[in-house]
Amino acid sequence: MTALGDFSSGDVLTAADMNAIGTWTAYTPTVYNMVIGNGTVDFKYAQINKVVHLRGVFTMGSTSTFGTTGSPFFSLPIASAYLQGVLGHADYIDTTGTDYVGYITFRNSGTTYFGISNVASTYPTRGLMNNVVPFTWATGDYLAISATYEAA
Repeated sequence: MTALGDFSSGDVLTAADMNAIGTWTAYTPTVYNMVIGNGTVDFKYAQINKVVHLRGVFTMGSTSTFGTTGSPFFSLPIASAYLQGVLGHADYIDTTGTDYVGYITFRNSGTTYFGISNVASTYPTRGLMNNVVPFTWATGDYLAISATYEAA
């Protein structure tokens, strides 16, 4: 089978080649300003040529923590062509019943961090998610992400 993204004019595409397009691959991101502890991480990505689709869920365990200063962030499975701007969507789910909408954006280092929209004013502003924003995180709470970006 030809490696995905390495097809050339005149190549014969097989059913196996076509079926492999969009295959999801599990990966464990390197995390910063957080401790996974006994929490669970289920991150996957699919790459089609230079387009990378990313989805993931991190569920807090009893020994999981987020840092008290700054936002937690994580590494990408494939390096990005761009290192600034919004990367994707984040949902922050409190098991007591409140859900919050946020975003994932780039840091200069090429890793990502989690943000939350503050709609308390006329125009929404950006804030950073941490151990008490948008709520105090506890066992069973989780964040779910989805993003699409261009590979380097």
